[in-house]
Amino acid sequence: MRGLYNFVQKIIFYCRYWNAHLVFQKRYRRVLHTHGYKNHPSPGEAEWIRKWRQLDPHISSLQYRVFSHYIGSNINIIPEEASHFFIEPLLNSSATSPYYSDKNMFDKVLPNHYLPTTFLRRINGVFYNRDYQIVTLDNVYLESLLNSISDRSIVIKPSVGGESGIGVRIFQKSGQNWVNLTSPTEKLNIDLLTDQLGLNYIMQAGIEQHEYISRFNYTSVN
Repeated sequence: MRGLYNFVQKIIFYCRYWNAHLVFQKRYRRVLHTHGYKNHPSPGEAEWIRKWRQLDPHISSLQYRVFSHYIGSNINIIPEEASHFFIEPLLNSSATSPYYSDKNMFDKVLPNHYLPTTFLRRINGVFYNRDYQIVTLDNVYLESLLNSISDRSIVIKPSVGGESGIGVRIFQKSGQNWVNLTSPTEKLNIDLLTDQLGLNYIMQAGIEQHEYISRFNYTSVN
């Protein structure tokens, strides 16, 4: 059985491996086309290929041709495929990744001043306050919590599996209610928190984009 398990794991790995290579190549061809860059060898490309194909013999030169336009000839540009399949697994144990990828755990491992203020957590269906103490979420508790918030906005986002803004809701105060910035008919209330947002999410203070970075994309904080 162990041999069969290892065989299946290898099949899964190589399916993911080849699919990722195809996805990355498609992405970088699109980037080259979008920005009008020629898909031709760039200075230093041969040295870059020679270095990184020792780690992954199927590395494509396309991403080097993209990034070298911005940072010049640099053989230390890490290919995404190599990073994803060979470097990250060595630096980040797969056994602990569920813990460290849960946004509700960030307050446990990162300095406080790195993170927005947390108001409420939901972890596997159980509600906690910012200090990880279990709370009973009812209308009385929620009203008291919302009345104590003086921030301009509240952000609620999935704490597990969310990325690229998917599932993120931003609420702002309107009269006596906190309403969804993009869908004003949706109000921040007990029904939303208990029935519509899933079992794992975090409610935090909204933060403002830095004035300089906002010139590129004012809707993002990355």
